[in-house]
Amino acid sequence: MYDTKHRAASTAGGRLRAARVSVFALYATAGFLVGTWSGIIPIVARNTGITPGVLGLVIVISSVGIIAGAQVGGRVQQRSGSIGLCLWGLGLAAFGAVAVGFAGDAGVLCCAFTIFAFGMGLNDVGMNMQAVLVERAYGRPIMAAFHAFFSLGGAIGALTILVTAWAGWSGRAQLGLGAAIAVVAVSVSAGWLLRKTEEPPAEQDAQAPASASVPAVRRSASDALLDDGVTVGPAGWPDLREGPEAPVRIRRPRVRMTRVAWLLGITALLLMCTEGVAVDWSALQLTQAFHAAAGVSAFGYGAFAVSMTVGRLVVDRVAAVVGPVAVVRAGSVLGALGLVVVVFSPSIWLTLVGWAALGFGLCGGVPQVFTAAGNQPESAIVLSRVLTLGYVGIFGGPALVGLLAQATSVTFAMLAPIALLIVAVLLAGAVRRSRPVPFRAAALDAAA
Repeated sequence: MYDTKHRAASTAGGRLRAARVSVFALYATAGFLVGTWSGIIPIVARNTGITPGVLGLVIVISSVGIIAGAQVGGRVQQRSGSIGLCLWGLGLAAFGAVAVGFAGDAGVLCCAFTIFAFGMGLNDVGMNMQAVLVERAYGRPIMAAFHAFFSLGGAIGALTILVTAWAGWSGRAQLGLGAAIAVVAVSVSAGWLLRKTEEPPAEQDAQAPASASVPAVRRSASDALLDDGVTVGPAGWPDLREGPEAPVRIRRPRVRMTRVAWLLGITALLLMCTEGVAVDWSALQLTQAFHAAAGVSAFGYGAFAVSMTVGRLVVDRVAAVVGPVAVVRAGSVLGALGLVVVVFSPSIWLTLVGWAALGFGLCGGVPQVFTAAGNQPESAIVLSRVLTLGYVGIFGGPALVGLLAQATSVTFAMLAPIALLIVAVLLAGAVRRSRPVPFRAAALDAAA
């Protein structure tokens, strides 16, 4: 008996480790696709003959795709689980990446970018939900390490473009290679991902008044097929009887964002807004403030990205000791101090330290927000909406800094993200650990 239980526990543990590795692979694959996509943009712009202004407009328009993907992904995840989202999402993103290589004008390029962005939005919901489930099963923080692998995947993707360009490959061949690697990676990983699991109870269910005359109806997957006015009979089948014998009518409640969910979304917006500013404006800030050459100014984003990646590899252990609220709060303070250094630094090297401090400060914030969102009632919908607000920050932050820089300077405009991080410090309490329902994935139950 002991040996049987020991073998079952060992098998379950092995499956959980395999699921964790598979989620690492998902994040790395998504980052790899983004790295190849971003690395090929200059070649695509040259081949299509579009100006930088038109290219910027195309990217802004196609950003609607990633927001739509996140919203659709939340609904699909709620009904069907996250594995299909990851497969379809990365598959569509790979197709969109290949289509980018065949774009001959701005219209086709915009369509290809939108397909790519929509696929990434779908995958973001499924991928982050898988990370939440694996983290919940482990019982300790591991979310930030997953996000570190996204950054590593992006670096590998950019390096792949660099090497293949040096070897004389065409843009189409480079994107085709990247898409093929992504499809193979997600196909192999999907078999080890966690299946549909138990959700935290919805608040409206807990608060619903009990009634002796209305029997409790257990909601099932068939409920997703029922609209308002359709009734539920025995075994969950639609019952169309009328008159005195007509059954109780069931209405699917509209999912409403709770106060905590809104605070999580706003926190994600603030943190990802600041991250977007670093990605888009760090190099230009060094160029404008210190007249740095192109090769030197790139170290601004490099310092930010490296410190963020390294920080995400270690911040999970910190979160396990001090808690997620302290990670978000202290990280936001450190990030704000880093930007203060950027604004007032008299030398380029001290400015690089400031950008590195910003990356280290932001490394743990967004993973803690996603973990908290994934443990809310109706977690798939909440996570998709938190992601959507985060995307608004990613695209809106650089635009805000651009408007301020137009009137002042890029360096002075960095006061705006400092203010955003101060607000994030005040909202950090929203990521306080909830107590999710006892978790056992179906794949693990089979082995236990």
